[in-house]
Amino acid sequence: MTKLQTIEKEAAVLSPGERASLIATLLNSFKKTGYTVSDEEVIRRDAEMEAGIDPGLSHSEFVKNMGR
Repeated sequence: MTKLQTIEKEAAVLSPGERASLIATLLNSFKKTGYTVSDEEVIRRDAEMEAGIDPGLSHSEFVKNMGR
């Protein structure tokens, strides 16, 4: 069993609150990008996509932009 598999197995038996805390800790361990978007901006962009004003990105465009 790999180290990751051991951690996953141990995490699976944690309480929901403990798992949430672990998730938050892991997410916070990622390097900050310095780029943030406000909730208002997200709502505005979502409304534009829903209205057809902004078509957004295709899956392939998204993957390309993510450098994969």
